[in-house]
Amino acid sequence: MSVVTVRRTRRQTGPVVTTVVAVAALVVAVCLPLLVVKAARTIANSKEGRAVTVPGGDPVALLPDSRGGLLLPLDRAGVPAGFVVMAVTPDKPGGTIILIPATTHAPVTGLADPARLRDAHEVGGLAAATEATSGYLAVTLSASEERAADSLAQLLAPYGPFSVTLDENVVDTATGGTELLLAQAGKTTVTADQMARLLVARRASESEYARLPRIATLWHAIANAVTSAPAATTASGPQTGSAPALNDIPSFLARMAGGPVNVQELQVRPLLDQASNPDGIDLVEGDVLHARLLMATYLPGALATVAPGLRVRIVDPIGDPHLLDLAVIRLTFAGANVILLGTGTSVPQTTTIAYDQDTNEQLAKAYGPLFGGADVSKGGTRIDGIDATVTLGRSYAESVAAEEAAAATSSTTIPSTTIAATTTSGRGSTTTKPKKGNG
Repeated sequence: MSVVTVRRTRRQTGPVVTTVVAVAALVVAVCLPLLVVKAARTIANSKEGRAVTVPGGDPVALLPDSRGGLLLPLDRAGVPAGFVVMAVTPDKPGGTIILIPATTHAPVTGLADPARLRDAHEVGGLAAATEATSGYLAVTLSASEERAADSLAQLLAPYGPFSVTLDENVVDTATGGTELLLAQAGKTTVTADQMARLLVARRASESEYARLPRIATLWHAIANAVTSAPAATTASGPQTGSAPALNDIPSFLARMAGGPVNVQELQVRPLLDQASNPDGIDLVEGDVLHARLLMATYLPGALATVAPGLRVRIVDPIGDPHLLDLAVIRLTFAGANVILLGTGTSVPQTTTIAYDQDTNEQLAKAYGPLFGGADVSKGGTRIDGIDATVTLGRSYAESVAAEEAAAATSSTTIPSTTIAATTTSGRGSTTTKPKKGNG
């Protein structure tokens, strides 16, 4: 007996933008936060890994059965000292730990702007913090937990001790304002109990932005320990994507054990200006585009549809992160939902757009000019939850180079200050190391 997938239909929108203007990135920066506000109410559940066919027996591939869990380490005052999203690798050990500052600017139900993710926890506890995080990232989260230092130590105990190299002394602030030295700079080995207290430590008046490099270093040490741990097993053997449901954070770490675990950081900048931060609170602005790229890479099966256009998979055989970023910007500006990222082995001369059904033809053709022209046709491997696949071609790279060369010769160069230094070695391994400061 075959299983029939009832595909969601969508109302066709009016004319779609078919040319890219120089301010596209600015428009996306303004519009994307507005789009993800709706996500908390339109989150789509992850697929469960079931076999799927359509009438007539045509096969349909499934999105990866990706699951995400949210961990909130709590400091001495019960305030989240970071938002940690854990994404397991489908069908085998391993995963990704995604770090989001607790002071990230985000919409919070019931609070005036500017609000922060940790403000959601203050007004509504774990449930509100989970809703705010799900909305900000536009994903379904399968589990969420908050853990103070003692409980956090229990979570980490199976993977300790941890080897870590600290760039500076770690100081916490006790009740009454007394400063406590927890660890000195240099290479050291710490227990699970010590690691838990390092993760939530905060010097008096220390901004969240200043803590980010230290928190990233600590989670890299945890990731290395989880990678080195024996793979968790069930009665039927090693845990895989078909193992029992991931319903708590310990099960997420257990599923990662024994496989490669990497750490990703949401790119952020401090908001210091009077217009966006009138009260001078500890506030950072996250790169929403980067957040969408992270989710499309590590949690594609949990992504929500928040824009009116097609649900798009991008295949990037070129391997240029800049071109991929621009592709996501342009598609998002045109109203598309970038759901899945992939790589390819053969670079076509012209970008191709393969749509899955006739009702999507108009929108698929409208996306062509975003890439300097595209070959648009019906067909290709159907993927449940994906309406069209865009494969980047050489002509797209050539058109971008020509646009940027023309812009360089006709515009005035304005000096800028780098907020964060970013190193990239492939889309799946982008790490941002924020500079220290009191943002």
